[in-house]
Amino acid sequence: MADDNKPLKYMRYAVGEIVLVVIGILVALQVNNWNENRIKLNESIIQLKSLKSDLEVDTIYFNQQKREAQKQVDNYLIFFKKSYETQNNIEEVTELIDLAYPFTKYLHVQNSTFLEMVNAGKLNDLANEELKSSIVALYRDYEIARLGNRDYNEYTVSLMEEIQFNIWKFLSGNRKILFDEEYMFHDNDWKFLNDYSSPKFQQFENMVTQYHGKQFAAIEMFDELKIKASLLIKEINDELNSH
Repeated sequence: MADDNKPLKYMRYAVGEIVLVVIGILVALQVNNWNENRIKLNESIIQLKSLKSDLEVDTIYFNQQKREAQKQVDNYLIFFKKSYETQNNIEEVTELIDLAYPFTKYLHVQNSTFLEMVNAGKLNDLANEELKSSIVALYRDYEIARLGNRDYNEYTVSLMEEIQFNIWKFLSGNRKILFDEEYMFHDNDWKFLNDYSSPKFQQFENMVTQYHGKQFAAIEMFDELKIKASLLIKEINDELNSH
């Protein structure tokens, strides 16, 4: 009887060993998965903090650019009034042209962290799908705004080139460096500014009108992007605080 029971005992022992090995493997896999998830979570937290830092820089940038755009809008409005006053000399022309400064800047946002997350596939590691969608949506809006700003800049620059009037010659900041001799200036260079019905005056006025419109639109763009960036910062803060 004892001999007959040995195979059964060995089988029970073997089954027990197998069960223990399987349990050990499952525990090891579970621990490994937990470690991997923890590593991904830590990396996501680091990247979210970096992304938040980028967005905070963007909001400061938007505020600065909005102030500059508003200053230009105000100057253009003064220009429209003064442009219908008689310009008697180069000094008065210089003062007028300073108001009509062809202000052109391209949109530059902080997108290095976002691009790093996309290129490294780290964006997909975010467990919060809603936050992930918000991040993608904001940087899509950034790109749309950048392209629109670029196209508008190129259009207004082309208008300035069509006038065939050396605006830089009469800008006070450039005049002292590039054009500092009296013989470089001639009345015919600027007399059209006193001929309100001339095609050149109307062309110049149209150019300034377009620049005014561009800066006015920029104010709205910077306001909108700042609001969207601020909302995303709040979402990121909520996500970070949840860990």
